Amino acid sequence: MIHILTGIAKSGKTTLARYIQQQFQISCFATDYVMMMLHLGEPEESFDIWASDSTVARHLEPYLNGLIETMLDHDETFLIEGVHFNTDFARRLLDKHPNRIRIVYLGFKDATVQDKVAELNRHATAIPNRWYSHMSDEEFQHLIGYLVAESHRVYKECQELGLKYIEITDLMEQKEDIVHKLGIKK
Repeated sequence: MIHILTGIAKSGKTTLARYIQQQFQISCFATDYVMMMLHLGEPEESFDIWASDSTVARHLEPYLNGLIETMLDHDETFLIEGVHFNTDFARRLLDKHPNRIRIVYLGFKDATVQDKVAELNRHATAIPNRWYSHMSDEEFQHLIGYLVAESHRVYKECQELGLKYIEITDLMEQKEDIVHKLGIKK
């Protein structure tokens, strides 16, 4: 079984993946590894890793598809975590491999920019990969506004394509529900 935890940047995917890995002894793989492998390994073929997540996801899709096909061919159980799953790709994966893949999107469409900024600042020391830490307050607020808007877009696409979307309000309180929707069992 392949469990895919995806959605909006800074929605808690990596934190939750670490929890799942520890609690359920499931191997975990981050899509950022594929992105950086291609970026660093083939600089002449490089793509803009700072482009929108959906643009980078489109570039990574054939590589992630190959990775998932290989894992399924070897009957591996993995948790794959990362932003790099456009909803149309997720729908194709689920249609091709019913009962072998579970996908859950996380987002925060109902959050205000101010509340999300405050939350991320409050938990700054516990957040892995703070790639935004160099941003000014204004740039950071703009980024969070963009991510809230992206959450709206992804939510709408999930509704249209019949994909699971969870609105994150308190990740630690919601972790068991997310694990259940991913189909992870001890």
